[in-house]
Amino acid sequence: MELRIFSSDGRLQRQYGGKGGGPGEFESVIGMSLSDSGEAWLVDPANGRYTAISDNGNVRTLQRRVTAFRLPWLGGHAASGHFVEAATITMESGLADAVLLLDASGMILDTVPLPNPEFDVPRRGNMEFPIPYGPSVVRAFDRRGYVLTALSSQYRLVRTSMTGDTVMIVTREYDTQALSNSQKDSISRYIGELTSTLGVQVPTSMLPRSAPVIRLLAVDDGGVTWVCLAEEEGCGSLDVIDESGLYLGSVVLPFRIRGGVAPVVRGNLMLAATESEDGVPYVVLARIDGR
Repeated sequence: MELRIFSSDGRLQRQYGGKGGGPGEFESVIGMSLSDSGEAWLVDPANGRYTAISDNGNVRTLQRRVTAFRLPWLGGHAASGHFVEAATITMESGLADAVLLLDASGMILDTVPLPNPEFDVPRRGNMEFPIPYGPSVVRAFDRRGYVLTALSSQYRLVRTSMTGDTVMIVTREYDTQALSNSQKDSISRYIGELTSTLGVQVPTSMLPRSAPVIRLLAVDDGGVTWVCLAEEEGCGSLDVIDESGLYLGSVVLPFRIRGGVAPVVRGNLMLAATESEDGVPYVVLARIDGR
């Protein structure tokens, strides 16, 4: 496992690490963030640490003081200079998602609960079994000091601050899309496996009756939200919502975002993950015309 750094024209500049637990090695990186000073922080829960690599190749190893993590990973460097990471932790009410605020040494300064939209999923003991195409929580980190939360089955975005306050709610009307035959087949196969292998019963009330609305969320440095609409073959368009919650329009992409990774938008450039026709993953650097 390596960290590879490329120039803006796609040329490999340098690389670090390898798989393992030694200095500068990585065991299971689930997230990465670049600080304002150019230091790359890699989140490695399997090794119980953060590895911070500077522009000049200096490597710092910082203890990760929580063992839990969530996927997809949520976090990054806030404009305040703090490092923010979301994790599932135990609170008085039970397990809940929260954001951890860390200083430059990796010390936890504060823990703030996140909104946890409620929906029913099949359970067995403490284990949950989310149903394909059923409701799921979608989040995005806003480096200005906010977290955006949505339920995939609704067009309702909730912006919360790092103090736990709700500062904005955005809703939009949307047309409900019926589940396709392939989606219905996936749900049926999954439920059949749950019942036959684990004995988990799935009530009809838990089955999704329509396709998801939102797949991914991203927030750029200016506070503009990019909503990746859920489509069967990845995301082919993005709704654009300004920092005040005003809908600006929709952007149709010349490619489809795939792999469950939110795009990164900086100025008039977008980085996104996609796949070729034969399934080879690659990264697209796109220019946003008119911005």
